[in-house]
Amino acid sequence: MTNPIIIEIDIAGDTPIQDAFATITEFDGVLKNFIAISIETGHPLVTIEFPDESLARSYLFEVGVDPEEMDLYFVD
Repeated sequence: MTNPIIIEIDIAGDTPIQDAFATITEFDGVLKNFIAISIETGHPLVTIEFPDESLARSYLFEVGVDPEEMDLYFVD
């Protein structure tokens, strides 16, 4: 069994929140925390937990983020 993965990502300002949540759940993600508003972008910064690394990477690809440029945190 693989360990769950947590990512921190900002939700693009032009993305309707319903669409953002639909995309998260499509990849079996669970919104864990609202962290803050990103100083750089002004967008909501959230943490999302995925059941495994493959789903996390698929989600990132779907939203246009290079998974190699993201920090993926394994849940112990």
